[in-house]
Amino acid sequence: MRKLMDELGMEPIFYFRGMPRELSRRPDSRDYRKFPPKDWREWAEYVKFWVREAKRWGFRYYEVWNEPVPWAYWLGTLEEAATLHKVTYEAIKSVQPEAVVMGPCPYSVRLLDFLRELFDMGVYDHLDALSVHGYCRTPEEFGAWLRKIKALMRRYGPEKPIYVTELGWHAPSPWVGAPYPMLSEADQANYLVRSYVIAKAEGVKVLIWHMFWDWNDKKLRGGHGILRYNGQPKPALVALANLVPLLSGARVLSDVRGLPEGARGY
Repeated sequence: MRKLMDELGMEPIFYFRGMPRELSRRPDSRDYRKFPPKDWREWAEYVKFWVREAKRWGFRYYEVWNEPVPWAYWLGTLEEAATLHKVTYEAIKSVQPEAVVMGPCPYSVRLLDFLRELFDMGVYDHLDALSVHGYCRTPEEFGAWLRKIKALMRRYGPEKPIYVTELGWHAPSPWVGAPYPMLSEADQANYLVRSYVIAKAEGVKVLIWHMFWDWNDKKLRGGHGILRYNGQPKPALVALANLVPLLSGARVLSDVRGLPEGARGY
């Protein structure tokens, strides 16, 4: 698998997204996956088991949890989320010292207080890279929050690489009163290009578009995917296919001044 990934130029990320029922503090709950473990030592052994397996398959990058924000995908306390990161980091490193461990993966780059509180609890010292989900109203807002996150990191030590492990916009947007802008499929393609270029300019290591396929949209009403449910490409897929060769290997020198109002360039 490692050879295949190298040939394709791909680097998968292994992430822990739920607590097994037998380890959960609340195995009786329908949300048992969101609760902390009843025993942190058992959780550490569980992590070590899967890292040994993942290492055999060629994995080198690990994300501690998916959105461990209380009441999102985490029903423990914020203090327990900090413990989750520390225990998981140390367990991964004990098996694969060269691994890149990332977190704490809030569901939006706007959750600066969430990051600050976890960093105050020592989580920053238990990360090799910072992972976030980038959901915002616009690509420009996304860029502004990235700059705030980088400034926050510098308060706790040297900046760490940023991995945006989810970012996307729903298109077409079928409902009124949505928390994000109403976008057409053409708008989505436009946002995709702006997001990737801004991320490149801000030094983001990886940006993963969420998602590839509108997997549950049988009525073709839209979704975050760059493919419709029936497999037809949206404009965003064409935009991404053209954008990748333009950005691959490129280095941002500066922004471009003197452009018409509403335009931005690098």
